[in-house]
Amino acid sequence: MSHASHLSVSPTPTHSSTMTHATLYTLANSLGILAMLTVVGYHFVAVNAKHISKDGDDKSS
Repeated sequence: MSHASHLSVSPTPTHSSTMTHATLYTLANSLGILAMLTVVGYHFVAVNAKHISKDGDDKSS
């Protein structure tokens, strides 16, 4: 009764849903820079945690 032939799906969409190389390049670089800044920031806080807490204690007394 029902035929699948009238339910055709085009293999290529009419709108562009893929990323361009430039967009992917920019996204990858931005995420890489963000990751490196996060790592550097974490290490800065981890190394200086004792100094930061000391400075906070000295100022409060």
